[in-house]
Amino acid sequence: MAANINSFLNNFTGGGARANRYEVIIGFPTFLGITDVAIQQKISFTCTANSIPAATIGEATVPYKGRTIKLPGDRTFENWNVTILIDNDFLGRDVFERWVSGMLGNTRNLVNSPTELNPVKIFGQAQINLLDRSDRVIKRYTCLGMFPSNVSEVTLGYSENDAVMTQQVTFSLNEWTAADANGRVITN
Repeated sequence: MAANINSFLNNFTGGGARANRYEVIIGFPTFLGITDVAIQQKISFTCTANSIPAATIGEATVPYKGRTIKLPGDRTFENWNVTILIDNDFLGRDVFERWVSGMLGNTRNLVNSPTELNPVKIFGQAQINLLDRSDRVIKRYTCLGMFPSNVSEVTLGYSENDAVMTQQVTFSLNEWTAADANGRVITN
């Protein structure tokens, strides 16, 4: 096959996936008592940066007659980071502070109730929808068994002109799945 620009463009579906076309929808654990979808919408609109989460397959090495054979090891899911704008109602900050405090209190170093000792009660989930230039979902990642392991500092200062406050939230993940545009899961 002759390589030329038209061949390349004919095989480059949709003009390429764009890194700035996405939406993030975070599902919070039930112990937070969040029933208002406005908080989920606010996080979705103010999430200015995120990533497709990483997964790593470890390496098990087996020595054999002077050689080392590499075999697939265990899978680990890397932490997932998001950056969220903070507006004047601070809902986008408060929800993560409440989540972390609910897992283990700031002052007393205790959980709020014995039911929260069950890890499943503290887990949330997230959906990362990758969008085309017509706002159609072209791929979907679902993060499961996640909790915020770090709610970052927010920089304040007299020199912070023409800037909106942002915060970084790092989530620990237990797993993620990927699905195509039709919702068919392509990982398990």
